[in-house]
Amino acid sequence: AACGTSFIPSVALRHQRGALIVGDQAGQRLGPYIIERRIGAGGMGVVYRAHHATTRTAAALKVMAPGLVEDPDYQERFLREARLARLAAR
Repeated sequence: AACGTSFIPSVALRHQRGALIVGDQAGQRLGPYIIERRIGAGGMGVVYRAHHATTRTAAALKVMAPGLVEDPDYQERFLREARLARLAAR
């Protein structure tokens, strides 16, 4: 478990140009999810702990860094990681 949290299912949301979320964004919406807190960052982007606004289902949201969004290799890697995380959550 990373950052002292138990594993939660991951959801990949494609970053929209200029919309990368940084810093303390608790309470902000990203699609149908409400951000609780930032739990990590790396070369591909930022990861947030969040929950679905309607179902309250916990999720980890990974947002791609703006400089990588248009790169097809990074897009594929991002989606591959999301698929693997979803399989690991089963």
